[in-house]
Amino acid sequence: MSLEAWGDENPDDADYYSWSERAMEAGWIDPADYSPGVIAILQERERQETEEGWTPEHDDQHTDETLALVAALYATPFRLFSQESSEDHVLFEDPWPSEWDDEWDKRDQLDRRRKLVIAGALIAAEIDRLDRASKRDSTS
Repeated sequence: MSLEAWGDENPDDADYYSWSERAMEAGWIDPADYSPGVIAILQERERQETEEGWTPEHDDQHTDETLALVAALYATPFRLFSQESSEDHVLFEDPWPSEWDDEWDKRDQLDRRRKLVIAGALIAAEIDRLDRASKRDSTS
C-alpha cells in the first residue's frame, strides 16, 4: 500500500504516522498474521519512501537492477571481499555500485538483523519495480 491510498495527506504533517500503523489500526493488517521480520521489512520500506524519498518513481530509474544487488550485499553474512587472505571466505572485489554514494553503504555500521531488514525492503522495492515495468510493457 502506498501513501496515495490514504488520499492527499502530506507525510510532513505533524499528525502523520506510518501507513502500516494506520493499516493495523484499521484492521487491514493484523500484526499477529505476520512475523516480526515481515512487519520490520514493511516498516523499513515505508521509512525508505517517506524519510529517504525513495519513491516508486525513483526506484523505476534503477533499471540496472542495483536495488537487488545492494539487497544481496546487505544480506550476506560477511563482506564478499577482503584485503587479506582468508580460509573461511571466498574473496572478491566489493561490488557496491559505483553510482551509489558511499554514504549509503552502512554495512559495517549495522547489526545483522538491521542489515537483513534493509535487504528485505530493497528486494520488495525491486520486485515492485519489475512489476510496474511489466505492467507498462503489457499496456504498450
